[in-house]
Amino acid sequence: LGRVAEEAKASRQSVYRLFGSRHGLLLALVASLDPSAGTGAGTPPLPPSGDPESPFRAIVGQALAYNGRIAAVGLALRDARRRNSDAAAAWDDRMAARSAMVAQLLAPLAAAGRLRPGLSVAVAADLVASLASLSLYEELVQQRGWPEERYVAEVTSLIVGAVLG
Repeated sequence: LGRVAEEAKASRQSVYRLFGSRHGLLLALVASLDPSAGTGAGTPPLPPSGDPESPFRAIVGQALAYNGRIAAVGLALRDARRRNSDAAAAWDDRMAARSAMVAQLLAPLAAAGRLRPGLSVAVAADLVASLASLSLYEELVQQRGWPEERYVAEVTSLIVGAVLG
């Protein structure tokens, strides 16, 4: 909080009063990165298309690219959730929003009979959510040094293959 106050040219006490703690500051940062946080908004509409695979592939790619923009804050929130109930609530809110988006993306694929045989929407949603997780971004990009473009391309292909076969 001291460094934040210094950068903001404010007193540490002012920053503490505004955010309450480092966790409060983290939650405010999450809200600023994702304006739909806590609103239930932000699920992208699917464009009308004869083939539900194209919008699915495009939105999965966008979600994976978004991981790169939010990785620092998202991973900090992921780790903070183990120690702080506010951070846990914020994490749960973001994961629920992501799950809702995945279910919306999968519904037209399921209706068109395009899911991999034997794969339910619920299991497909779990696969997509896990493969699109910040943890996989952390492993491939931050720890193994993959360029973000390769991460987006490879994991998009992996998700599409896992769900559509």
